[in-house]
Amino acid sequence: MAVKTLTPASLYMNYKGASYIPLNIVGLPKEIDVLGKHWSRKDEFHSSIVYIKRIAVDVGKALGVQESDAENKLWEATEKCYDPKEQFTITPTGELRTARFDREGVTEETIVVMVTVNGIKPFFERLEKALGVGIEIPPTHITAYIIPSGGIGVPIPDGQALQERTELLAGAELSTVKKAMKFDQVFGA
Repeated sequence: MAVKTLTPASLYMNYKGASYIPLNIVGLPKEIDVLGKHWSRKDEFHSSIVYIKRIAVDVGKALGVQESDAENKLWEATEKCYDPKEQFTITPTGELRTARFDREGVTEETIVVMVTVNGIKPFFERLEKALGVGIEIPPTHITAYIIPSGGIGVPIPDGQALQERTELLAGAELSTVKKAMKFDQVFGA
């Protein structure tokens, strides 16, 4: 069975800190017990594309402006580069990772599905041109499961966070998690 490409969607501008591609994913079990833990399916699914607060740090340094000014410039550039007709397609790679992050005294853990996003490179090229600054494309993923239930997930805005906050699932662990979450039925083999 081939890996499915998820329904194309356009970029959603969330002014709380990131722009992302919303997704409808049907068929994941509500809860799974794997890796010695009880996991809850995430309440909604998306793939974050522009991590405003993280990117603003680099933009601020490159442009020699305060971080808050860099955030404003980044939002302006994101809006300028946004095309409501542009449809991004997302394809799971088959790679799964666990991720951990401490947020305000609470440790959140997630199981993420790594994905490729068709159309992300041209979008970032436009964004870089608008800002005059190079920007790292984030490791694209979908948070599928989370501890504690109702959490918002682990931010993975760049390669450093991917290395520091995640662990690649492999071998028997990968097979067990994929089987529990019905990966093949939901995403394809």
